[in-house]
Amino acid sequence: MLHARTLSRLRPFLLCAALAAAPASAQSRVLWKVPGPVVTFANDLPRTTFPDGRGGSLFFEFGNSAADETRLRAVDANGNERWLRTTPIVSTGARETVTSDGAGRLVSVVGDPANLRLDVEGLDVDGGVRWTRSVTAPPPTPSYWPGAGLAVEHPSGEVTLAATFAELDTTHFLTRGSTTVVRLDAAGVERWRTTIPEHRIQRLDVDGDEVVLCLGQQNGILDQYPLRVTRLDADGATLWSELLASGAIQASFTVSEVLFEPTSGDVLVQWAVESGGFSASSVGITSIDASGDVAWTWSPSGLSGLEQTAGGMVFGASGGLLVGAVGRVSFDDRTRIYDLDPLTGAERHSIEFLERSIGAEKGLQPLPGGGAMVVLYDWPAGPFLVTLDADLDVTSTLALQPPPVSAIDPRTRLQTATPDGRGGLVLTGYDSYSGAPQPGVYLFRMKVAAGVDLGAAYCAQTSPNSTGATTALEAFGSAAAADDDVTLIGSALPPFAASLFLVADQAGFAPNAGGSQGTLCLGGAIGRYNRPGEVQFASAEGGVTLRLDLANTPGPSAVFAVLPGTTWRFQLWHRDMNPGQTSNLSNALEVTFL
Repeated sequence: MLHARTLSRLRPFLLCAALAAAPASAQSRVLWKVPGPVVTFANDLPRTTFPDGRGGSLFFEFGNSAADETRLRAVDANGNERWLRTTPIVSTGARETVTSDGAGRLVSVVGDPANLRLDVEGLDVDGGVRWTRSVTAPPPTPSYWPGAGLAVEHPSGEVTLAATFAELDTTHFLTRGSTTVVRLDAAGVERWRTTIPEHRIQRLDVDGDEVVLCLGQQNGILDQYPLRVTRLDADGATLWSELLASGAIQASFTVSEVLFEPTSGDVLVQWAVESGGFSASSVGITSIDASGDVAWTWSPSGLSGLEQTAGGMVFGASGGLLVGAVGRVSFDDRTRIYDLDPLTGAERHSIEFLERSIGAEKGLQPLPGGGAMVVLYDWPAGPFLVTLDADLDVTSTLALQPPPVSAIDPRTRLQTATPDGRGGLVLTGYDSYSGAPQPGVYLFRMKVAAGVDLGAAYCAQTSPNSTGATTALEAFGSAAAADDDVTLIGSALPPFAASLFLVADQAGFAPNAGGSQGTLCLGGAIGRYNRPGEVQFASAEGGVTLRLDLANTPGPSAVFAVLPGTTWRFQLWHRDMNPGQTSNLSNALEVTFL
């Protein structure tokens, strides 16, 4: 049964007031925000972001009218830039596709239309080039190169590239061509290649060592573009191929997301159909089973508007399929989030947000304990982060636009939203100021998370660090040990200071411990978070975060698991120059786990 809840047509300040009374089972907060440079063109922003497997993020930015270059950028868990790689765009009309292996290594494909060639680069975790390969058009030579798809298999690192080459048949007003699929090993050496007749590559995904392609093909004088979903085995042979078509004239499919149902192995394809030259007139999901037959097709119920767009889909922590869809009525966007049974497509819950659109690519993400985070956009108020519980009831909202500095400022837009792999969501966007005091477009990176404030602070420090403030420590997430969802948040550190989180089973009081200017407030068995990826460097704003792994908590001599009913104490140590080389500590925090 559809369980719909509709938020009334309130302006943003009324929405915030209404949501303030919602249950506090999950709140959201900004963990850090790193401002970037002032830019002239908004498309300097990242086009795609990826988690790096260590709490940081990888960004892909592709060219602009001011600088013809591609930028690949890596930042750590606190938003600090680790490396930046820039390469010139080889020719006018060049296109690039970038993907990640999930462990911090990027693979990049730059298409050279002038030479009908695709240049592939595999990068290491520090942005260096591991290998390069080129893929050229098959004979006979086509007239142009309309697109490519790219995916990296985890954990082997093998690369699958789908390159589309085509030519225009001016006699029959058709575009003809084919798609060449190439599998490279982790060193960039070709393992196999195959050719598929369809020539409009829309998605390429890997499921284990098998490949799923979503391809289009122009179909006769009715100018139809049906969608063909094809599955290849580990050697490139076709396992099955299913055609999804609309009977409408000038109907064209686009694919926004592909997922693999973990229990059945079904392929879930989220699509939109544009008909008659208008924007997408309908959206839906088709599930294709292991034999290549359609298991079910879903279209959103209760979604208003003749123009509809897909808003992403993800698996929720409770096993449901969370789906976003946006409808437009007279230039008024409204978003509905659905919870579906992934085996049948049956709707279980939904919620509608009036005058809201999904505000970023991949702006719908699951919460570890159930429910979801969704990034919504409202004009002129800007973007919001809304948290939902497992029944899709709103539990909190967080405005992501800074306070205005004048009557016409500011405007915040988000480009991408990407999980960091450790419970946070990394957002990219820009704040645009058109009035005083400093007009311009300011890029930013931001990390947000959902949870509740945890623990009780004790042992306030009396010796400020070199910034003039005392270092602060908070915890955020869930007190349930089974949720494994705790993030430690340090603030007011000296910029870029090396820092180390500590954990102990007892409280203590040791002023100037080890020559520090602060007081060590831990006693008993003290563990140090000094393993790879745990030693942190503060951001330029003096912030530092660490998502804990409760099952692998460091002790003096061995790791241990945090159990329900136990109490643990945390503190943050960091280096400082005040005025000479020294160190300092934060307040301590006591957390009792349930």
